[in-house]
Amino acid sequence: MSKRRMIIIMMAILLIGFLIWRLLRPMNIFVVDDHFAWPIDTTQAHPVLGI
Repeated sequence: MSKRRMIIIMMAILLIGFLIWRLLRPMNIFVVDDHFAWPIDTTQAHPVLGI
């Protein structure tokens, strides 16, 4: 097997492995903390906001 063909095969194996890992791994990008689940107090809003 030529060196170029071996490199292409290794890159393909790495790419397939990365894609499998990425698709099976849970996506926790948009995790919202419980602190942000509560409403914001707007009773003392700045007058510029017009509330």
